[in-house]
Amino acid sequence: MLEHAAAKPPMTKAGSDATETLDSWRELSGGSEGSGAASDGGGAGQIVVIKVGTSSLVDPARGQFELAALARICETVKSLRDAGHYPIIVTSGSVGVGCHRLRLQHRPDKSNIAQLRALAAVGQGHLMKYYEDFLASVGLTCAQVL
Repeated sequence: MLEHAAAKPPMTKAGSDATETLDSWRELSGGSEGSGAASDGGGAGQIVVIKVGTSSLVDPARGQFELAALARICETVKSLRDAGHYPIIVTSGSVGVGCHRLRLQHRPDKSNIAQLRALAAVGQGHLMKYYEDFLASVGLTCAQVL
């Protein structure tokens, strides 16, 4: 399920890495907090956090990664950006993509941590590449916060 909610900047200590990252992103994307430079109604655009769970990207019945679902999410991000907002995607799915890439029929049991980590390692790069490609197709640039 795709969940999104408008949010104020995360509660962080002034000068923390998260605050500096958000401030830098605003500057690079043409707006600054309170400036209204990238807004749709005179006020500053809002930070919109979109939580993408694995179940939004992987069909549980077939265990297949759904590229069409990712495309719809990226179109939503584009619409939000066009409206002057600052969308941030928080995504799961690297294990699901790893299963897809290795053509596994079933996800390993949650107790098998080593296999889940290995699948996440396989899937993470591909998941980011999918986001990068789909966002580029609508004229947006993608970045992963490390």
